[in-house]
Amino acid sequence: MNHTLPEQITFYGRDDFGVVQVRAKDHQRWLTFGNDVEQSCIDIRHTYSPVHVYLHGMLIAPLTLTSPKQLAILGLGGGTLANALNQLFPDSLIDGVDHRQLVIDAALSACGLELHDKLTLHCADANDFIEQSQTSYDVIFTDLYEANGAHELQTQQAFMATCAEKLSNQGVLVANQWASEFRDSQKAHAALNAVFGDEVIYLQVAGGNTIAFAYKNALPDLKRDNFYEHAQTAGLKIHCDLQRQARAFWRQNAEALQTGRYRKRA
Repeated sequence: MNHTLPEQITFYGRDDFGVVQVRAKDHQRWLTFGNDVEQSCIDIRHTYSPVHVYLHGMLIAPLTLTSPKQLAILGLGGGTLANALNQLFPDSLIDGVDHRQLVIDAALSACGLELHDKLTLHCADANDFIEQSQTSYDVIFTDLYEANGAHELQTQQAFMATCAEKLSNQGVLVANQWASEFRDSQKAHAALNAVFGDEVIYLQVAGGNTIAFAYKNALPDLKRDNFYEHAQTAGLKIHCDLQRQARAFWRQNAEALQTGRYRKRA
């Protein structure tokens, strides 16, 4: 996930949590927290097209649902995920949440995050926001990271339980986990399993990240070929190969998805 950063800085700010900066070279922008770790990477020619493959994996989640209408992004980053979701689901309402106003400012001014009437941005703690929200979400994306690793909420069972309470009946919590954070990944897996039981499956993506999909009531009842076609169509809209991720998602979870043995709570 590291990158040899270019010299040009297009955004710089400091708050109580540290530095937020955006570096630029050619058509790409990198959001960082004062070190060489890319929190986001954006191609400004297509700001709705995710550069990082882990975002391709996270975007599989809404494709497994029927017409998702309410979406929450906890950990806004540069805003590419919000842009991609608007491109794919233009009728869906999106809440974008980050606890640092500087990150929101950087996303808007330097990373190409597009404001529109379906997107509401919130400067708030992720747990406080979800706990106080009156919305029932079809998808909650959690990608909560600080300069040197995962935010503690990414591994907390209480936070997972709060998210589960705010999911719709078909809802899914999607969490990005860095493979290099082995202990944190183990803790996150344990927390998700404690809250969601057997309704948790995983997708390993290129670069080493693991994407966890935790469904509130049951794993999705998918028809493989239709799912692949849906992913192919969606990928064309945002200029990335979502069908590759859909095939990996199916292949890595074939038994659970085919047999439906975990659909006991449907």
